[in-house]
Amino acid sequence: MNYRLTARLLGLLTLLLAASMLICLPWAWVDEEPDVLWALGKSILLAAAAGGALLLLGRGTRRQSIGQREGLLVVSGSWILAGLVGALPFILSGAIPRPVDALFESISGFTTTGASVLVTMEGVPRAILFWRSLIQWLGGMGIIMLFVAVLPSLGIGGRFLYRQEVPGPAKAGLRPHVRDTAMTLWMVYMGLTVAEILALSLAGLEIFDAICHTFSTMATGGFSTRTASMGAFSIQAQSVVILFMLAAGVNFTLYANLWRGGGIWSGTRGVRNFLRDPELRLYVGLLAVATVLLAGSLMGQGGISPGKALHQASFQAVSIQTGTGFTTADFNTWSPFSRLLLVMLMFVGGCAGSTCGSIKVIRFLIAGKLAMVQVRRFFRPRRVSRVRIGSEVVSADMLGMISGFFILFLSTWAVLALAVA
Repeated sequence: MNYRLTARLLGLLTLLLAASMLICLPWAWVDEEPDVLWALGKSILLAAAAGGALLLLGRGTRRQSIGQREGLLVVSGSWILAGLVGALPFILSGAIPRPVDALFESISGFTTTGASVLVTMEGVPRAILFWRSLIQWLGGMGIIMLFVAVLPSLGIGGRFLYRQEVPGPAKAGLRPHVRDTAMTLWMVYMGLTVAEILALSLAGLEIFDAICHTFSTMATGGFSTRTASMGAFSIQAQSVVILFMLAAGVNFTLYANLWRGGGIWSGTRGVRNFLRDPELRLYVGLLAVATVLLAGSLMGQGGISPGKALHQASFQAVSIQTGTGFTTADFNTWSPFSRLLLVMLMFVGGCAGSTCGSIKVIRFLIAGKLAMVQVRRFFRPRRVSRVRIGSEVVSADMLGMISGFFILFLSTWAVLALAVA
């Protein structure tokens, strides 16, 4: 294990996080909050000092490459380090004075979990709310992915970081060089981010709210600048968020392939390939069915128009399945059937290669096809059947990994559910 190389990479990551805090300073300056400005300044200095110390420990390793063990340590260490560094502005500003609570908020942000210790948002300084949304945006596509994209010195060793960071069964690589792939995915991520900021601004949101909610939407994290979440904004703004939550749940490789092929203006072939993706079709199909069922249930309760029921149902179905967690309604007033359906959507998640969490649509798709193959073998034992996704055959190793993932995920969920019951 090359610990000095690991220290150098973690040091570079810490400096990257320190630089990210600089983006929050203008909000404290505009709002004339010197205490918050000073708190951010101290956070930047502390993070920079920690990063510099790690760089000193790792000096002389610039030309060394990353192995698999170093890659695993860097990825796991990065998320822990990011949580610690991200907590500094919360603690030093007094917005979340207890270190444990601040660490919880920071880790929740970077992992895009979306759970929060804050009860009300209106009294929190805007610079801190901006940092809170920014760490979700950084964690959405993955700080390691950004790391691989901006550091050419990682060379081929960045492949190990990339493999550990990208969740779900992978599609074919976009490019032969991992750094190019990471850069392409981040460019798509930033392009969608800019598009949503503009769309929310046109829908009537102030630029601060538009940026913060865009960060949370694209990361599918759900942090809001308002206590009422997206319920505090207009139906037009909520409709924009529905569209971009849906987009954030799509495999970013599909966007990148479409972009690489010249986009929608290059002809219909690229668009057809995009729309024919089996996982994308199942993802959209599940959301469509869930929306119809939820809307029907809401109308069955009475007191709501079909249009409003469809809007609330579509917003909550997309928000819950993608793991974003924005709300526009009180679930406690919904029927048990609706709440059960939302819980089921939580387990599905978005597509592999998206910013969503949970099990992922592709795993359910493969598991369903595997079950069908096993049923066919029961009736026709001599028949040779393979699990296919599109034109690709799913390997036995991949099937084993997916089965193991289901067992581990559901076992962990059951244990934690019992622990907090």
